[in-house]
Parts: sequence; structure tokens; C-alpha cells
Amino acid sequence: MTKLGKILIETAMDAGAYLRKNAFECRQLEWKGEDNPVTIHDKTAEKMIYQKLKSYGPCTVIGEEGSRDVHSDTLIKYYVDPIDGTEDWTIKNFDSTVSIGAEHQGKLIGGVVYDFMKNILYISNGIDRYLLHDGRKKEFARNEYGMIRVMTKRVKGLNFPEDTKVRPAYGSTALHIAKLAAGVNDCIMYSPGRGETWDIAGGVALLDPKQFSMYNAKLEPFDHKRANEGMIFVRKSIESQLSESIMNWRKKEARRLLEPIA
Repeated sequence: MTKLGKILIETAMDAGAYLRKNAFECRQLEWKGEDNPVTIHDKTAEKMIYQKLKSYGPCTVIGEEGSRDVHSDTLIKYYVDPIDGTEDWTIKNFDSTVSIGAEHQGKLIGGVVYDFMKNILYISNGIDRYLLHDGRKKEFARNEYGMIRVMTKRVKGLNFPEDTKVRPAYGSTALHIAKLAAGVNDCIMYSPGRGETWDIAGGVALLDPKQFSMYNAKLEPFDHKRANEGMIFVRKSIESQLSESIMNWRKKEARRLLEPIA
């Protein structure tokens, strides 16, 4: 295990243990915006993560719930979402994760997405990508079930190939990306307009660029620092099979945003 992997795993597991213990105690609920709730547990978990990361040495931490400790001379910058999928957590659906992405010189070099209610960690430690469940390590590999699996909120009129399984993309965005990396899904498509770097950094770090194409909604190369520009992440081995559906999705998004297509 690399030092970065150790830091990410221990930090995420500590916060996840706290959240699991308090999973049915969401008494203090605030709203930062439409469909964007926050609880006292988001704030407490982020404080725990911040203190844990700082205990390992100098670093920059940027968290969703207000943690801002930026130092230009530190080697590592962490993007932290203490509960990605807070709304699902508050209604006890628990499609929620602890998500931490590690950046060095502008590039994501590692990340963790912790499905703390199921005790599944999705890890990128700077060298390897794998998941841990109850201490057991499993390498990422596509599940071969004879069908393409896509996650998106927009379905009608996309003309997916036969034997395509389409699932709604609700809950933790980081978890959807992690499951894509791990082989559960083959493609995810998220509309532009919402999203921050801390929402997706932990998940995007799990994607091997040799295996996945990553675009924004304009089909330009995806930039994790501009997460609100939409996401199309697709496994390269089946990208050609989804090319028509991706273009149809792109046209519908452009129409919704009143934006011309080149």
C-alpha cells in the first residue's frame, strides 16, 4: 500500500464509521440551495477529515462544507465531500459516500469513494485501482453480462443499442463514477449546470484514462476543475456502440441550454 493510499483509506474509514453510527440521527437539517441539504453530520465529518489529513503533514484541503486551507507551497491538494448524496442519506436511502480526491500540480493522482453503509472502499492510490470490502481486495474488472449498462437521467430519444440497460443517476455522483471504474457500469451521462470539484474528484481519480474516454457536455476533454460543464464518461471498448446515443444526448442538452452545436 502506498502512503497516499493509507492516508485516503484511513481518513475515509474514520469519517464513514462516524456517519454509519449516526445514520439515523439527522435532526438538524439546513438548505444551502434547491435540492442541496446539509446536516450537522456533514460538517462534523468534514472537520474529522480535515484534521486527519492535516495530521499526516502539510497539505491543502478544500471541502464542500467550508474547509479552506490553501497553501501554494504544499505538494498535495485534497478535495473533500464528507457526504456525497446528503439528500439520499437524510431520507435513509443511503446512496451516499465519503469522497476525497488528491491533486498534485493540477492533476488528480489518487482518490477514495467510501460507500460507508456497505463498507466498500473504491481506491486509487497513485499506482493501483481496486476496491476493498471488509478488508478483502478486488481488482476493477468489467462485469460481462452481455449488455451495456448506462446511467443517466435523460433516456427518451437517445436510441440506445439493443441489450442496453439504462439506470437512473440519482444519489452520490462519486459513487456512480466509482461503480463505472469498478466495472458495474459502462457509461454515465450527467447534464451541465450543477456540480463542484469536490463532488467528483474522488470518483474521477478512479478512472483509468487508458480504459475510459472523459468528456464534458460539449464533447470536449473533461476538466475536473469545471465539474459543472457536464460529464460523459464511457468505456473505450464500447464507445463506438454508444456514439449515436451520446450525440443524441448532446443535441438534447444543447437544445435545453439554447446552445448551438458545431
